[in-house]
Amino acid sequence: MYTSKLNYFFKAGLIILLTTGTSCSIEEDITTLEENKTNTNAEGLFSKRKQKPDANICTPEGTNTSKIYTFPNDVNKTTVWATSQIDDRTCAYNYTQETFNSHTYGVYKLKTDSNHFDDLQPRIERRSRTVNTTGNGSYVLISGYVTIRETGHATNQWPFDDVRNTSGSYFIQAKGKHTNPDIGSNDPAICLLLAKPKFTGQNQTSFDIYREEITKRGGSGTTGRQLVYLTNIPAGTRTFVSLKNGFNANNEQYVHITIGDTAYNWTVPNSIGEENGLNQVGKQAKIRFGAYRCKGGEADILWDTVSQSYNEVQ
Repeated sequence: MYTSKLNYFFKAGLIILLTTGTSCSIEEDITTLEENKTNTNAEGLFSKRKQKPDANICTPEGTNTSKIYTFPNDVNKTTVWATSQIDDRTCAYNYTQETFNSHTYGVYKLKTDSNHFDDLQPRIERRSRTVNTTGNGSYVLISGYVTIRETGHATNQWPFDDVRNTSGSYFIQAKGKHTNPDIGSNDPAICLLLAKPKFTGQNQTSFDIYREEITKRGGSGTTGRQLVYLTNIPAGTRTFVSLKNGFNANNEQYVHITIGDTAYNWTVPNSIGEENGLNQVGKQAKIRFGAYRCKGGEADILWDTVSQSYNEVQ
């Protein structure tokens, strides 16, 4: 019985890869593999990919056959159509909603090694509108309330503020292509908000929030990204979060973050002549939010009262 289930998931994954071709987004493979990147050898990176999920990780109610779906009476979609599309790559849980304390929450739950579509980290995410203009005043913004009940956690030798530390889960990220896509990922994450658990005994009782940011365009690993501590929030506490990804004058890109009532503003670096003499500047702004990455245990992240705004200036 176990073998037949495992064969089913292997065949299903093979069919998906053969039928989707390049539309399955090569850039996502690159972006996520950067989390474990220790060298630039493609064969070495491929060897780090995990296997398809074990049959006992998947559940009948969590195994969606379509990677993208919509949800009836969805409280997390905004007036922008893109957010109604849920990207669900975990066979343990589907997106669902819970109502308590006078709020209806979108629930994003992940389990380790439960991606039944590809070899990337499990996720349930939504995307914002993509802003393809970089004039002064162009931006996209997502805001809402986040309640973190649990995040993925893996014990390793690296401290929390080291990008090689695999504890924690992402809940929102700023993305956007740059002018020379052959340098680094074709669709890079510029910065991500990462929640790492603090424990009392065996219980996750609060979360250190870090901004995982690039130090140069196309940056990955310890030479191209860094973690910056922002704040700590208690577990199970509804907290306001906003992220604005936009452009000022002279093609200067920024990511402005608010957690609670505190602002954490950051200017995205442009890499000038650092790689093959090519200048690298931002040419796009977009956001993804929900729950992403679980390298140990489970993640359980809630969103409510989500809104979106944007502006496009040539």
